Amino acid sequence: MKAIATVNFNVPTVEDEFGYHSGASLLDFDIVIFSPSFPWFERQHFTNGGSCISIDSSRSLLQSMSHWRREILEAVKRGSTVFVILDQSQTEQFATGITSPRKNEINYQTEPNTNYSAIPRNLSLRNTSGRKINVKNVLFKPLFETLKDILQYKVILESDSVSQDFVARDGSTLGGTATFKDAKGHLVLLPYFDFNELVEEQENQEFWSAEALRLSNAFIKQLVEIDKCLKRDGERSPPPEWVAQFDLPEAADQIQEKMAEIDREISKLANARKLENEKYENYEGYRALLYATGNELEKIIEKALQLIGYDVSGLRIGDLEIDHILTSPEGYRMIGEAEGKDNSAIAISKFRQLESNINEDFDQEEVEVPAAGILFGNGYRLKKPSDRPQQFTDKCLTNAKRLQTSLVRTCDLYSVVVHIIDNPDDEIFKKQCRDAIECSRGEVVRFPNHDGPSGVPTPPPSATRR
Repeated sequence: MKAIATVNFNVPTVEDEFGYHSGASLLDFDIVIFSPSFPWFERQHFTNGGSCISIDSSRSLLQSMSHWRREILEAVKRGSTVFVILDQSQTEQFATGITSPRKNEINYQTEPNTNYSAIPRNLSLRNTSGRKINVKNVLFKPLFETLKDILQYKVILESDSVSQDFVARDGSTLGGTATFKDAKGHLVLLPYFDFNELVEEQENQEFWSAEALRLSNAFIKQLVEIDKCLKRDGERSPPPEWVAQFDLPEAADQIQEKMAEIDREISKLANARKLENEKYENYEGYRALLYATGNELEKIIEKALQLIGYDVSGLRIGDLEIDHILTSPEGYRMIGEAEGKDNSAIAISKFRQLESNINEDFDQEEVEVPAAGILFGNGYRLKKPSDRPQQFTDKCLTNAKRLQTSLVRTCDLYSVVVHIIDNPDDEIFKKQCRDAIECSRGEVVRFPNHDGPSGVPTPPPSATRR
C-alpha cells in the first residue's frame, strides 16, 4: 500500500492532507500531490497606491516556501514521486523590512517572489489558459482519460529540463517529468485540475459528489501505477482497471505481506527520526541568539531566559503591550526590550520604549515596586561575535548607568544556553546567571564561567512584585 499525502490541494479520497503553513514532513510518504498556489495572505496597501504582502505574511510565506522546497527535494532524492499541479504563476512583492525616514512616514522594503519558489527546480513559466491537451507519453494516457473532463492548462513550460509528456496543439509543453541527479524519485508536473469543481451543496453544507469520489479513486490508482512505472524506468503503460481481476500467484501475496511488515518497521523508524529531528531543530534554533533580529530574536531570548530559570510572560491591556516580563524564582522582577542591528551598535532609542513599559507596568494596581529594566542587544549581528566592536553605543552605556538598566549581549547568552542544555541539573550555574543579570544594573552583564563559582554577589531586594 502506497502512502499518499496532499499539500495545499484537496483530493476527496486522500486522508493525509497538509496545509501550506503546516510545516509537515514528507518523510512518511511514497507519493505527494503538491499545489504551489499561494494560500491566503495579508496585504499592506500604500497611501500613494500599490501594495505588497505584509511583513508577517511575507515571513510566514518565505519560511513555508523554503520548507517545501527542501522537503520536496529530499522526497525526490529518497525515491518518492511528487506530483505538482501547475496553477498560474503568481509574482508578489514581499515586505522584508520598514524604514521611517520622517515622522508619520513608513517605507516598505520589498523583494519579488513567485509561488513557484516552493519548487526545487528553476521553471520558466508563461501564464495562459486552455483545455486542448495532447498526451505524447503513453504512460500518462490513462490518467488523461480519467481527468479529461476537468483537466485544463494555466501555464506553458518554457524549460528544456522537463520532458514533453503533455503538450498544446502548437507543441508547447503543458506538463512533464523532471529528474534530479543522484535522485531515486521523480518530479511530475501535471496540467491544472480541481476536485472542488465537483462539490455539491445540501442544506447549506458542502459535500463531495459521487462523481468526485469516483474520479478521486481512479486518479489515485493512476498515480500509483505511474509511480511504479517511473521506478522501473520504463515506457510501459499503466494497466487498465480490469487487470486487477486476474489473481497473482500465492507467492506474490506472501511477498506483499513481508513488504507490509517492512513498511511498518520503516514507519516506526521514520516517526522516531522525526521526533529526534524536532529535538535537534529545537537546539539548533538557539543559534538565533548569535544573529537574529526582530520577532525571531525576541522569541529565542524568551526560551533562553526560561532555561536560566525565569518565568517569562507578557502583558496586553488596551494599547499597552509588553513582551518580556521576567520574574526569577526569588521574586526579582524585570522588564525587557530586545533589538538587533545588522552593522551597527545598539543605540539609545530603545530606552524610550523600555522606560515607558516600566512606567505603564508600575501603574498597574497590583505592582508595588517598579520593575528593573533589561536591554538585550545583538549589535553588528552579521559579524562573527569575536569580530564585533562594542555592541552598545557610548550614549547607550551612559543611559544604562543613569537608569540602572542591565545590558545583555545576546551572543553571550548562547554559551550559557549550551551549558545548561548539556547540564540541565546545574542549578548553581543557573542561579549564578540570574545573579549576574540582576546585579549588573547599569552595566553589560558578565555571565559566570562554566567551571565553578563566579563570585557573583547577591542581587538587590528591589524590583519584586508583592
